[in-house]
Amino acid sequence: MPLVRFVLDRLLQSLVVLVGILTLTFILLQLAPGNPFATEKNIPEHIVANMREYYGLNRPPLEQWFRMLGNYFLRFDGGESFTKDGFTVNEIILESLPVSLLVGGAGLLFALGTGVPLGVMAAARRNRGGDYVASSLALIGICLPTFVVAPLAIAFFALDLGWFAPAGWEDRRVDWILPSTVLGLFYMGYIARITRAGMLEALSQDYVRTALAKGLSERRILMVHTLRHGLLPLVSFLGPAVAGILAGSFVVETIFGLPGMGLHTVVAARDRDMPLLMGSVMTYGAMVLVSNFLSDLAQYWMNPRMRGAEADWS
Repeated sequence: MPLVRFVLDRLLQSLVVLVGILTLTFILLQLAPGNPFATEKNIPEHIVANMREYYGLNRPPLEQWFRMLGNYFLRFDGGESFTKDGFTVNEIILESLPVSLLVGGAGLLFALGTGVPLGVMAAARRNRGGDYVASSLALIGICLPTFVVAPLAIAFFALDLGWFAPAGWEDRRVDWILPSTVLGLFYMGYIARITRAGMLEALSQDYVRTALAKGLSERRILMVHTLRHGLLPLVSFLGPAVAGILAGSFVVETIFGLPGMGLHTVVAARDRDMPLLMGSVMTYGAMVLVSNFLSDLAQYWMNPRMRGAEADWS
């Protein structure tokens, strides 16, 4: 079956990519300078040697790599954190991942909920006032990076208006709103531009002119005949967009002081907490691969040319 072959092919590619991510991250951590057990106090050498033996860091790099490969792909175990005593990597990720998923997911929904209507409006009002307004808003979103928008949003909405807390995760009902909006604003612009381009291409097809000749309304043509085909470029962009939103969470979570995976990853890189950093990188890699896989499935369903003439999706 074409669908089964398609899914198995993507799963195999994802597995190879995950092994590559683990290998590359392991090599970079081995080459990185510094001592993960270094502190302001001088620790005796024999204690450092005992700690390296306890965590297996005194073993040959190839043996460490095989051990890590088995821990992640057979036991799904990230080991113990170097800097957070009493906590395993799995426990830290399970505690912080919901925060990152909430902020990132809400940011993506905000980007889609504003970008798609702006793109459709710009295509429907091409070279008219609606097109200029929507394109200008999209350009503003693209030109303002997250690390600039976040402090401005804190200064205005938190400090001046007092609508939100400037930082922290005290009230989970509202503390995600401002970071998610900041995170999704940048991708709102890209989504609007991609939607506009896809809709304009769809509106230039022969079947649209036939629908117009039959007297169908512009609204029906947009929503029924062109929207599905016009959103195909956007679906292919969603995989990289999710990766960008996850990368943007490093900045947003650090600025807003959110206890998510982005903040833990930054702290782990600073403190040379190799197990926590490796676990965070592998988790981010798996999330990006899952989003790309879902994006490929959506394209497979929406684009008959990818399925082939005999493919049947039901």
